[in-house]
Amino acid sequence: MNKSTSFKKTLSFMLAFILFTVLIFTSFFALSIFLARGTRLADSIPSDSYVAYEDLDWDQLSKLGAYGLLVDQAGRVEKTFNIDQHKDLNLYDLIDYSNYQVSENTMFSYDSQGDKKLLLFFPKERVEQTPTIKVNSNFPGGSISLGLLGLIFVLIYISGTYYLIRRLTKFFQEEEKLTYQAELAEKDRLFSGLAHDMKTPLSAIIGYNQAMKEGLIQEAQKDHYYDKIQRAAYTLKSRLEGLMTYANLGAVDLDQLEKKDILEATRRYVGENYSYYQENGLQVNILFADDQRFETAFDLDLYHRVLENILQNSIDHQEKPVQANISFTGKTLTIKDTGKPIDKDLWEKIFQAMVTGDPSRSGEKNRGLGLANVKRIAKLHNWQVCYDQDGFKIKFS
Repeated sequence: MNKSTSFKKTLSFMLAFILFTVLIFTSFFALSIFLARGTRLADSIPSDSYVAYEDLDWDQLSKLGAYGLLVDQAGRVEKTFNIDQHKDLNLYDLIDYSNYQVSENTMFSYDSQGDKKLLLFFPKERVEQTPTIKVNSNFPGGSISLGLLGLIFVLIYISGTYYLIRRLTKFFQEEEKLTYQAELAEKDRLFSGLAHDMKTPLSAIIGYNQAMKEGLIQEAQKDHYYDKIQRAAYTLKSRLEGLMTYANLGAVDLDQLEKKDILEATRRYVGENYSYYQENGLQVNILFADDQRFETAFDLDLYHRVLENILQNSIDHQEKPVQANISFTGKTLTIKDTGKPIDKDLWEKIFQAMVTGDPSRSGEKNRGLGLANVKRIAKLHNWQVCYDQDGFKIKFS
């Protein structure tokens, strides 16, 4: 799976989840505020025993269905609020008005100006005196309680979160499927290539052995054919070792590695193998300073294998003599030889198993696995490796 793609997808999921969470909670609080808008009956019912009728907001009380009567000590109605009365009301009429059993209203009585009484009437469906007075009902807003509203939003939040997680899970499942299919295709290509590469030396061994067994080889030529059989056997052995290396790289544990100077490791490797490369027509030049250092965590043996495979590539595929220059800038080690560069159309493919610039993949060298091993070792270390017009580049983490 592409780590960059996975990171971007995970990051987009996290952002979507955060935005979704903010949206849910913002909507909940906004709706809660909306439901709490309007006038609470508890705020509209005076709590003091004395009330000046001029101080009341009769327009607001009218919206709540409330009206008032100002009566004198004899029980006569002197003034009405939010209701028209075309007849004089006596004390008995007022008693009927305040009778909870027969009236549609709930009455509150207050002292007012001039020893008068101010009677406030509220619709019974909104204010009840038995068994309780519903003074905390909010209008407008209906009968939806905040508890029920919270439950609805929790369900929406859980459903949305589940949907986002399902989408992310589906993405990773599809990525794993594609990765698995790519690995299968790579294995098919690897084993098909190995079968092709091993067929030549194995056929040579069988053919030469059969020819000598049947007496088809003259005595003077036997040593020559023994040498051919031995070279073919070494070629077969080399290719099997390359396969084992490729297969076992994924099992290396790099978690406990200590940081070391990778430039010093490069100098030491080149110095210890200088004679081998000279004998095989390769002059290796280190272009960075002797006192230059760069520390990073790496496996020394695996790093030596990276250098070995890249430099061996110059020996196997370039006309001799040839030089390989090793430079270091920033975090990037560059290895470039003076021979013919790799074709541009192979730059992206050269690190794949069994991919080589030689279409026949014949000969006595272990073709197609050296640079694939370089790629796998780099991946184990979280390094980046590539090839371009400047040569092989390894960017250390």
